[in-house]
Amino acid sequence: MNYAVDELKKRAASIGANGVLLTVVGEKGGTSYGTFIPNASGGGFFVGGGDAAQTVSGEAIYVPR
Repeated sequence: MNYAVDELKKRAASIGANGVLLTVVGEKGGTSYGTFIPNASGGGFFVGGGDAAQTVSGEAIYVPR
């Protein structure tokens, strides 16, 4: 998340802004996956995971000092 906010700050600064108002912070759903690996005694284990992307949006602002 810090990376995304830092990128917003850089982009805002590149157009002369000195601040960013965050408008949306969240997580975009990704893909989940998994597989079951059986063992000889009838049991087994499940290995799974997923990926999701954190998202952030904002508006560049300029505040006079």
